[in-house]
Amino acid sequence: MRPRRDTGGDDLPLFAGLAPRAAPSAPPSPPAPPPSTLDPRPSTLDPRPSSSDRVYRVSEIARRIREVVEGGFPGPVTVEGEVSNLRGQPSGHLYFTLKDAEAQLNAVWFRGGQNAFAQRIADGAQVRVTGEIRTYEPRSQYQILVRSAREAGRGALFEALEKLKAKLQAEGLFDPARKRPLPVLPRCVGVATSTSGAALRDILKVLRRRFPTMRVLIAPCRVQGAGAAEEIASALDRLGAAAGVDVIIAGRGGGSIEDLWAFNEEPVVRAIARCPVPVISAVGHETDFTLADFVADQRAPTPSAAAEMAVAPRAEFDTQLADLGDRLRRILAHALTERRGRVRSAAMHPVLRDPAGLVEHARERVRGRSVDLAAALRDGLSRARQRLDDAETRVRERLLGAGARARARLAATDIARLRRAAARRTSDARQQTARFAAQLRALSPLAVLDRGYSITWAADGTVLRSVSRVAPGTRIATQLRDGRFESEVKPGNKEGSTRS
Repeated sequence: MRPRRDTGGDDLPLFAGLAPRAAPSAPPSPPAPPPSTLDPRPSTLDPRPSSSDRVYRVSEIARRIREVVEGGFPGPVTVEGEVSNLRGQPSGHLYFTLKDAEAQLNAVWFRGGQNAFAQRIADGAQVRVTGEIRTYEPRSQYQILVRSAREAGRGALFEALEKLKAKLQAEGLFDPARKRPLPVLPRCVGVATSTSGAALRDILKVLRRRFPTMRVLIAPCRVQGAGAAEEIASALDRLGAAAGVDVIIAGRGGGSIEDLWAFNEEPVVRAIARCPVPVISAVGHETDFTLADFVADQRAPTPSAAAEMAVAPRAEFDTQLADLGDRLRRILAHALTERRGRVRSAAMHPVLRDPAGLVEHARERVRGRSVDLAAALRDGLSRARQRLDDAETRVRERLLGAGARARARLAATDIARLRRAAARRTSDARQQTARFAAQLRALSPLAVLDRGYSITWAADGTVLRSVSRVAPGTRIATQLRDGRFESEVKPGNKEGSTRS
């Protein structure tokens, strides 16, 4: 469904206006300067009506004014002031304005009378020019026709501007990192400008052409004169606090540097810096620059260009939406086709067609794998045994080789040294054996037997030390020095002795 187009009676986009807050009262205008007393001659133009009620032609009035003005300055005059609104022409002529704190004077410097200083003259320069005062009757304007000029120092207004610019730049207000991107499609565009200027009409015309249903919120404010800077700053604050405003255009149409000066003042610069949404500065023409251009998120050469920057043509969004819709439909159609193919493939899969056969096939595979596993285990065991036998053979061969090498090392040992050591050990052993044999003979009972003694044992093998332990008829054994014999005990005498 297409969005409804809300338009006003004049077919402009529907917009609302923000009433300006009470602006501070402007300072009282300075008193008008007294009439010039340079020409003491009475004016030849008497404004009082004559008795005949004469009607003057416009050219006659212009001519008489020229006579009065130029007659008041019969020779060259030297004027000092600040240059503003400097305009160079393709012909080489220079047009500018000389001004001070209270008034301004148009000036023209033709190419044929220019000196080297003409190449360096610029807005804000304090100059001292010499020339004639002339009038331009077709426009009823007076001006000074410059014959020569030289620099007289920087203008006070220009110096104040440079000082303020340096101060704000030191605070980081002109830092490019602060600048925010403009929204792709704002919900509402805020405009801070005068409702009586051509800039607002240009902005609304462009917005109506590019995006007819775009909402526009206008904060009316003065854009030049005393108190204009405070009104612009207040309009920016109101737009920044309004719900739905995603981008703000602040600016005005072209004019002299004095007309644009409100956008060089500190309240406007700080209001743009603290604005919560992106701000587009659209002040004057492409060649005009103000401090608002440096602090704004985007600078537009004209108010119409600012409207083009704020909103892209609706046709582009419609085209993009149509392209995205077609792309989405293609993606969905492709995805649906792919899903249908996957469903058909799944329906043909054996799992869904014959689950029991699939299970039986799996069982056959398990049984086959079991047989293969048993065979693999047997083969592995056989190979392990073979490797063990091979290892045993290698170890045996290594041990035999080690034994042979050990025997070779033993054979290579000094045989004489081994024999001497064996002889010493044998001699020591014999001597020790002889000592032990002598000790044994000394302690042996056989040595006692050599002196005529004997040893008698009972039948149970115990040594008889008393006749009371034998009875008649007992067999005993006797050991002498050179042999042993047995005997039987017989009764003895009355004293109880026995005999064998």
